[in-house]
Formats: sequence, structure tokens, C-alpha cells
Amino acid sequence: MDAVKTGIFIQEQRKKKQLSQKQLSEYMFVSPTTVCKWEKGIHTPDISNLEHLADLFQISVQELIDGEIAAAPVAEIVPPAREPHSDFQTLLKKYWKKATTILAVVLLLVTITVMYIDFASKPRFKIIECYYPSADDLGSYTEDFNSEDLFCIIVEYSGIVEDDDFSSYDSIIYEEYGHYLNKVDILAISYFPEYDSEIDTIDSCSYICFYYS
Repeated sequence: MDAVKTGIFIQEQRKKKQLSQKQLSEYMFVSPTTVCKWEKGIHTPDISNLEHLADLFQISVQELIDGEIAAAPVAEIVPPAREPHSDFQTLLKKYWKKATTILAVVLLLVTITVMYIDFASKPRFKIIECYYPSADDLGSYTEDFNSEDLFCIIVEYSGIVEDDDFSSYDSIIYEEYGHYLNKVDILAISYFPEYDSEIDTIDSCSYICFYYS
């Protein structure tokens, strides 16, 4: 192969296709410098690149090697020339779709995680039992109160709860159960993270509020 003759031939065929060196380099997935060296005869394309160039220029590999169009080319079915950038654009679209899908999944997981953490950390209250206690229900409070003077409300809670949260819920309960102070002297609201009626008494709660008539 005459490198200089082949290089000049590549340049001629490129110009016939109205392609710049940069456009040809993108089509061939090589740098513009490589294309420049081919056309100057400094380097020659390898067999794979020769085949791609032949497809683009719609000539045979042998004509590229010879650096000229054969006088009587052998008739053959020539595949359609690929448009410059077509492979590059196809790859870009392919991986862009995958990257977009992965990003959407990651954002969805992050959103779900944040929402779950926010939900799990919010204080939640639930009234479990309301009753007139016996002496056994009061625990150590039997020293201070007569069970007949109290009405007890047992509340279970979860999440991150501060004293202000307990106080706010006390007010809500009072709005609903405050009328019991017409019947008893004390309304006792006891808060448990997990309440077991068989073993828990009101003095084993995490937080307690007393309303007096």
C-alpha cells in the first residue's frame, strides 16, 4: 500500500461526500488528528477502518488500498452508506434512556425513603383504654390517690415525641373526656410506648397528666 497515495485518495473521497475531517472522525470513532495523518500518508487505516471507509465512500477496500477507482470494478451489491454520526447518535440515545431510567428510579427511592423517615418520626397517639381504676391499677400512686377519685385514660404513642407533644394531646383528650370531672376528682392521662394491661400500672407510664375538678 502506498500510504501517501491512499491518503490523498481518502481526502478526495471525503470531499466528494462533503464531509469535514471532524465529521469523518466522528463517523469512524477516531480523532480528527488520526484522519489528518491518514490523508497526509503518515499512518494508514487498519483493516477494520478500511472496511468502514469503503462502506462510507461506496467503493471497495482494494480501491482504497490502491488509492484509485478500479477501471472495471466488479459488480457487487453495495450496502447503503451510513449517515455520519448515525452510530454515535444511536449510542447516545441508547445510554441516555438507560441513564434517565436509572436516575428516575434513584430519585423515586430517595423520595420514598425520605417520606418513610418523616412518617416514622412523627408523633402518633392512640387511646387504648378508658376506665375507672382499681387500687391495683394505680401502682405507687395508691399512696397519693384513692382509686374511686380517678378516671384513667391509657394512650399508646410512637415516633419521636417531646413533652410539648404530650401536652398538646392532653388538651385534645380533655376536650373529649373533661366532662368526667363532674363524676370524679381527677382525670389521669397515662402515656405508654407499649401498653400491657396485665402488668402495667399508671405509675409505670412514660408520661402522665392529671386534671383536677
